[in-house]
Amino acid sequence: LISYPIERIVVRQDGGAVIVAEAAYTTEYSYYDSFSQSFTRRLEYNFNNIIILSVSNEGIADWSSVIEKEQVSLDDGGIFSSFCSLLNSEQLVVLYNDNISKRSKMIPVSVNNLGTTTPLKSFQQTDGIQLLPKSGKQVSENEMLVPALIKRKLFLIKFTF
Repeated sequence: LISYPIERIVVRQDGGAVIVAEAAYTTEYSYYDSFSQSFTRRLEYNFNNIIILSVSNEGIADWSSVIEKEQVSLDDGGIFSSFCSLLNSEQLVVLYNDNISKRSKMIPVSVNNLGTTTPLKSFQQTDGIQLLPKSGKQVSENEMLVPALIKRKLFLIKFTF
């Protein structure tokens, strides 16, 4: 459980809550480079499955859902990893980069109020879009703004669901 920090808690009208957590951890290793004759230290950032758990006001789990993903990056602080979310009265939408590379795709997934996970229709995408999901913010009931790098330039992308 220590590798699943809670990202979001949503209080329900009946006193229960929906808890969103993501597997996030770092590993560190070093090696000796004989060519440069020095030690090199590497930090590996891992952001994996997202767990969504609904609990009643008595603390009993109503349902749980898992969004499977695997994101691994080196020495970048995990800036392109993790996810951003949008919450409205019908669903929780999670948006994340498929893989951390220049050919990354944006993946939207919806979770309804019964815990059913549904992949949403993918956006029309061009190569080279890398979301900065931790900086994404919900701005209205069905819209979110997410910064992204497109061919090394910073843009602000508006998603409407």
